[in-house]
Amino acid sequence: MLQAVLRSAFLEVMDERGDDEIFIEVTLIEGVNDTLEDAEKLVDFLRPFGQRCKVNLIPYNSTG
Repeated sequence: MLQAVLRSAFLEVMDERGDDEIFIEVTLIEGVNDTLEDAEKLVDFLRPFGQRCKVNLIPYNSTG
């Protein structure tokens, strides 16, 4: 599963660098990933990191 591979890669990089925190930035796109269900999925994905994870949610802003 892609999520497991990605989570494993995050943990591997954190271990290699000796980092104890991870910072994730997510661009929220209306109608694509901006629902409560999407937020809950993100929380579930990041849950193994516990309080070692910081998240920045960025609303997509179309300038065109």
